Amino acid sequence: MQKTETVTAFFGKDTEFEGKLTFHESIRMDGHFKGEISADGSLIVGQGALIEATMHISSILIGGEIHGTIIADERI
Repeated sequence: MQKTETVTAFFGKDTEFEGKLTFHESIRMDGHFKGEISADGSLIVGQGALIEATMHISSILIGGEIHGTIIADERI
């Protein structure tokens, strides 16, 4: 993830979301997500986050817990 990127969306620690998520920039998740993520942007998984998903993204920075499959085009 480049240092010039800014987070354009934020899922707080008390957020729970289930479904399909698609985005094009950078988001940070500190809550619980279950489903599918498809993005040509960056995902930041904060400490305490729980992600249960199949992901195809550009890059991911993991500080929390991931259950699922990650395909990253650039970097994990």
